[in-house]
Amino acid sequence: MFLLCLWKKQWILNHAIAVLYIYLAGIMVSMIISGTYFYRDSASAVMIGCIACMPILLFDKQWRFCLFDISICLLFIIFSFMAKDSSVALIDCVNAFSFCFISCLIGMYTIQLRFLDIRTKYMILEQLETDSLTGLMSRNAAIREIEKYYRSPSSGIGALFIIDIDHFKDINDTYGHLEGDHILIEVAHIIRDSFPETDCKARLGGDEFLVFMKNVEYTARIQTYAENLNRNVQEGSFSFNKNLHLTVSIGISLCRECTSFEELYVQADTMLYEVKNQNRNGYNIYDK
Repeated sequence: MFLLCLWKKQWILNHAIAVLYIYLAGIMVSMIISGTYFYRDSASAVMIGCIACMPILLFDKQWRFCLFDISICLLFIIFSFMAKDSSVALIDCVNAFSFCFISCLIGMYTIQLRFLDIRTKYMILEQLETDSLTGLMSRNAAIREIEKYYRSPSSGIGALFIIDIDHFKDINDTYGHLEGDHILIEVAHIIRDSFPETDCKARLGGDEFLVFMKNVEYTARIQTYAENLNRNVQEGSFSFNKNLHLTVSIGISLCRECTSFEELYVQADTMLYEVKNQNRNGYNIYDK
């Protein structure tokens, strides 16, 4: 019984628009019958009002909304001519078509405005989720993704990479901030290509990047990806300066007991600064 109720609930959620159309159609048909058979001697003002209010009740594709509105209008006119005197039915017909036309115009306009509003909100959300310069995830989006991963009961061990471009301030001072931005974009491409598509990749800010690998069991796997990234950056050919020698330092946390971004970040950041205090152009792993 419980599974049946759950299935019905899921079916209703998946077919919400169809359920709404069926529900409104039932209400409209009952009002058509009451407005034509019980008020035979007068024009049906209530039904006309319902047709006029249709844009408030429905939010769907414009053609479906108009088709539904016109169908209800035609059904009302047919019942009106069947049940009422022709002169009264003619008034109903004129009123119904007039208000149906107005309703369709208002409905198409309001639906277009609602879709525009949804599209605008989606674009704003996308901008908040994505770093505008590199196209990687933003810091906040990455943190939410990692915290969501650890809240899942099926989550395994995660590895957090903190990646920092070596001597980036000197590059900015020497070549300018515009060329520095180009470096960030190209390094972001290298990071994206150096890790599996399913991994979380983000720009934390400035010249610092983040990669979160899911379900990591062995240190050897992390070492392989870290070495590949170091090599790919070092061998990279940068568009504005082919002779530029670029390297990155990487701090990695494979904390088997960590259950939050903050815990991982503290350990990875410590490893990063150990690398930077040594010879840079390498990686260090916290594995406990």
